[in-house]
Amino acid sequence: MTAATERQKIQMREYYQRNKETLKARSAHHRSRRPGYQRAYINQRIAADPQYRRFSAIKSAYGLTREAYEAILAFQKNQCAVCLKTLGEKPSVDHNHLTGKVRGLVHARCNNAIGWAETDVMPAAIEYLKRNSGE
Repeated sequence: MTAATERQKIQMREYYQRNKETLKARSAHHRSRRPGYQRAYINQRIAADPQYRRFSAIKSAYGLTREAYEAILAFQKNQCAVCLKTLGEKPSVDHNHLTGKVRGLVHARCNNAIGWAETDVMPAAIEYLKRNSGE
């Protein structure tokens, strides 16, 4: 992000803080005059693109555009970044919870395994399996 863009974001935040009540009132007035407009717009987008809601959520959560998501998928050759098997229709986005950085696209099951591996439970689980593998 450029310094100019960062300054604009700061200015916009400051403007919002100074004028919060006026902006909220204006928004409420606008919504009251056009009830259901936003819902209709979203329904149109979903009808035109069934993946709209999914990619909106991915953009919101991880900052990934559809193009960036598809580029990662192509780079990984449609394979899970963990197990290297072919990905299904809706791969999970693996990311670092501390930095927010996207690491890759993975199966939901692999994503859950990574989540458990990053906790204190995994070493105990490995020891448990070692102790009980002779049965």
